[in-house]
Amino acid sequence: MHGHRVNPVPHSRPGSKTRQVGGPGIRTAEEGKAQVMVEGDSPGALEQYRRRLGHQLEPQLRRSFELGFLGTMPMEDQVDHALGFVVILEDELDGAPPSVIDLGTGGGVPGLVLVCCWPDTRVVLMDASERRTNFLHEVLEEWPVAHRAEVVRGGLRSWAGRKTCGNASVL
Repeated sequence: MHGHRVNPVPHSRPGSKTRQVGGPGIRTAEEGKAQVMVEGDSPGALEQYRRRLGHQLEPQLRRSFELGFLGTMPMEDQVDHALGFVVILEDELDGAPPSVIDLGTGGGVPGLVLVCCWPDTRVVLMDASERRTNFLHEVLEEWPVAHRAEVVRGGLRSWAGRKTCGNASVL
């Protein structure tokens, strides 16, 4: 997949026009949705990344969405947007980073997506909300990947002195 470029584009408002970014070979999702543009010769490039997510992510994100932790953008669009970060970082770093901190993770996007895509990466999910971090603790207790992920309640300032934060490859 190296060499593909993906640009996560924020959710566009209904009726707004999407600007063309990049040159030939750019494919976008439907107008009016969050978009991930994959540049390259493979029409199924993003689908290859979606396959990494496994079966455990969807029910947890659906629950997070129903609890109001993921906002109003359709869940599938949020996952595709998070996968854009996966593609960009893997391209820039020639693979997955050793560690990532998802600041303000909310209901776990992109953090939970990163946990699923990068089996050897340590992912810290950080949020100031006790309700959301309690939810994320419950999610991770049910996953076999919990040893690679940590949920922290607080903001960056309250956590800046922790050793893990100073060693993060990506914030």
